[in-house]
Amino acid sequence: MLLRYAFRYFGIRRALLLWYERDLAGTMRPTVQESLAFEVLDGERFSAALSRNLLPDCLFLTYRGASKIRYFQRKRDRRIDECIQTLQKGDVCIIGQHLGKVVGWIWVCVQGEKFEPTIKTIVHLDPTSSMVYRLYVCPGHQRQGFGTLLCEQALRYQSLHGYARSVALVENDNVPSKKAFGQLGFVPRKAIKCVRFITYSKRTEWDLPAPTP
Repeated sequence: MLLRYAFRYFGIRRALLLWYERDLAGTMRPTVQESLAFEVLDGERFSAALSRNLLPDCLFLTYRGASKIRYFQRKRDRRIDECIQTLQKGDVCIIGQHLGKVVGWIWVCVQGEKFEPTIKTIVHLDPTSSMVYRLYVCPGHQRQGFGTLLCEQALRYQSLHGYARSVALVENDNVPSKKAFGQLGFVPRKAIKCVRFITYSKRTEWDLPAPTP
């Protein structure tokens, strides 16, 4: 991790993403969790929840230290604008609430394409596919199964809206996410490697072998 930050400081970025897929055929059972409520936010609902101060700051950015409050506020405002623009394009944000508190969220891309900042590339999706991204579980609520429940809710949303396949991009060193998506039936189909050094950029893709049964 320290090497990654050091490389980025000097303008060197290297990322390896795994492209996961999961078929959405069949009826998905509803999540059995009475204390966990879900809310699907589009642009209008997002703005309404934001105006009522119902969304936690960590949905946008987190900061450390009082000296960074102004910096955080500027970044937060820009992040809010980005979220609103993304929602206006058709994506949705699914919020999970446990006992009245937001415990996490996941985004669903329905635009047919998505800009992936890790590799600075627009990822194109076929009309039958939708992408889940930006899964996050708030500190204090992790390792309680909320991430899995949020993913299941996102998959159910995709299935109900006529998509046949769900896609997720996961960094190769993100072991918890790889494990979680694997448990949800996602299978790695290809790898995407991107290397950037100042003005030099190179991206390569290759198919991964089918998993053994």
